[in-house]
Amino acid sequence: MTAPNGAPPGGGGPLARLERLAEGLAAAALLAAAAIVAASVLGRAVFGAGVPDDVVLTGLLTVAVAALPLAAVQARGGHIAVDVAARRLPPPLRRAVRRAGLVLGAAVFGAIGVLVAAALPQAVAEGHHHAGVLRLPAWPMRALFAAALLLFAARLLLSLRRGA
Repeated sequence: MTAPNGAPPGGGGPLARLERLAEGLAAAALLAAAAIVAASVLGRAVFGAGVPDDVVLTGLLTVAVAALPLAAVQARGGHIAVDVAARRLPPPLRRAVRRAGLVLGAAVFGAIGVLVAAALPQAVAEGHHHAGVLRLPAWPMRALFAAALLLFAARLLLSLRRGA
């Protein structure tokens, strides 16, 4: 399912471009989390104080690192598949099981994405924030999480359409 250059199937379509953007954001989030941890450790050792809300910040960035690449990994066929039982099925039944998994995954992750997105206006209006010194607003990472799950659901549906 991977192009020779490692790009997701579908090349330069809008979904593939969004997936590349999401992967880039995930990489940036990982680097930012590492920098925050390093700065906090160094700050504690040298100045006796770390980065304010370092645990909250790295936790939020971890959500981005985990959720954003889901669609691109699906496009490349890179998700771990436990298929001990499925390998023993006849090919038509195996394809049916795979399709059912894609439909179920798209439904579950799509529903979660929609529900998280639907709760965003309330989170903004009520000023939901994370505990800590910085009182970081909750909605930006929730919006990113919802977008990542909806992108993943779209990729699952495209995989289904392409017969993967």
